[in-house]
Amino acid sequence: MILNDSKKRLIRAKNNYLKNDNGSWYEKGILDDPSYEDNWKNKINRNYSEIKIEAFKVSNRGISFYYDTTLGFAMAILSEEASPEYFYSWAVLKPFLKPSNPISSLVK
Repeated sequence: MILNDSKKRLIRAKNNYLKNDNGSWYEKGILDDPSYEDNWKNKINRNYSEIKIEAFKVSNRGISFYYDTTLGFAMAILSEEASPEYFYSWAVLKPFLKPSNPISSLVK
């Protein structure tokens, strides 16, 4: 679920950026740092096991998971970066939780 959502967000971030791009998407950075395209390809081609959770937050509504989704955008266009927060309501998560899971007691 997270992997699919991550790919959708990365595709959306790339498309949003390319709408107003002046050719910088493919440019290498200083000292041959990876381009946005290089960073994007690395993120979009990840397997689930390569997506590392940085934090999570449990609430009455569900769980928010936080992952590294940065592509290295410049400060001026950080609004185009994919969001690091993935929120899933209890209703969405319920089919994936086994009754023996401690979190299952939170789901009604």
